[in-house]
Amino acid sequence: MNLVIEHKSLFLTDHQVHDFGDTQLNSTFMPGCFLFTLKVVKFERFAGTKHELNFAKYVITYALALERITFSCCPDLMGRKKWENVIEKIFSYKSCFSSVIMDFLY
Repeated sequence: MNLVIEHKSLFLTDHQVHDFGDTQLNSTFMPGCFLFTLKVVKFERFAGTKHELNFAKYVITYALALERITFSCCPDLMGRKKWENVIEKIFSYKSCFSSVIMDFLY
């Protein structure tokens, strides 16, 4: 997975996104600038692994200025059915009060 964050020009490769296991991520893990200024996030080659989903949940939950988040699937790692299950799981992270736009590309 590659993570592209526009506005702050942050680009993380899958080697830089760590597996936090069962650790519950919360707002103490990231600086305030991440939480209050992040507007656009793109996950590229998203494979739907546990640590990717945990990080996506964290971003959706705590990035208060978030306007748009895009997930681009890695088709060689997952089929259409698994991708649909991943989309369903990601939608469950979104609060009913959130106005973030979510895009899913296969």
